[in-house]
Amino acid sequence: MVSKIAFLFSIGLFSINLSSFASEMNHTISTCKVDQGGMEEGAEAQYLCAAQADRLSNDGLRSKWRWYQCAKSYSEDQRQLSDQNEIELQGIFEDYEHLFPILMPQEAIQNFYADTKKSFVVHFRDSFKNFPRPDFFRLRNINGKFINPINPINKMTGSMRYVGFFSAQYAYDIEYANNALIHKVRIHFKNPQVSQTQNDLQDFRLKIQEAQEIWNETPAKEAFQKEFGLDFNTRFQFEVVTDPRLAHFSVAIADTTRGPYFSEWARNWTPVAIAHEIGHMLGLGDEYQTVSGKDDCLDQSLMCQSWRGELMYHNYYHVLKRLF
Repeated sequence: MVSKIAFLFSIGLFSINLSSFASEMNHTISTCKVDQGGMEEGAEAQYLCAAQADRLSNDGLRSKWRWYQCAKSYSEDQRQLSDQNEIELQGIFEDYEHLFPILMPQEAIQNFYADTKKSFVVHFRDSFKNFPRPDFFRLRNINGKFINPINPINKMTGSMRYVGFFSAQYAYDIEYANNALIHKVRIHFKNPQVSQTQNDLQDFRLKIQEAQEIWNETPAKEAFQKEFGLDFNTRFQFEVVTDPRLAHFSVAIADTTRGPYFSEWARNWTPVAIAHEIGHMLGLGDEYQTVSGKDDCLDQSLMCQSWRGELMYHNYYHVLKRLF
């Protein structure tokens, strides 16, 4: 009887908290409208949203959502949805919009709303359909098979939408060791050349090592772990193997090529470009408009720019979410 009363009491508190949250959100939006002083679009409105961000930015995930509700009214993309792809992406965005102000930078949302939205939404086209909030990322919530000391290495496979149109595979191993989850990608090259001026395997090993450092040492990785309180470590390990049976991907080598990532790599790719391509192997899609090559995405994101850019919160989120 006591446990039943406690359960009902907890449900009541949960309902009160939800009601309080909704009331608080509505109050914040109303306050934002009052603060506008009747102003419409323009620099004044952007200034007010920036002021709201300053007041709310240290208050946690709720505050990010409240700020976003205020800011997006000034930034909402008004373009017509021109094709089925954009209509589909808009539907996905509506389903996961609650994660948008949590994973994407406030400054980017405020100043480049449409591009930031595009970079955010494309990664939800994933065969893995669990998208928890990042503050759920705790060791106790990880799928038990990934932290089993008896079987510490597990395969992760799935598919994502590649170049916006067709399903393509991602594959890697996850190894649990010393409170760290190591994401491992092994790559085999089919036709490496060796000459007095060229050694493909040596060159690619050096570039892949630099790509691994990009994934492990980008400031966003540590900041993501700290902000959302992850109580486990993550690392990325990329390796060239000579036996195709050990590889997740086996690719040919050309002097120049645009890929795709799972069949052909170019000798002229930089370590940044390789970090982008390995992002596909880890299950991240291209954020740019792949048919025209138009950069309708957040320019600073590595998956928007294959020759520059950096890894961001949303990139790490979409790899780590598969642990849960």
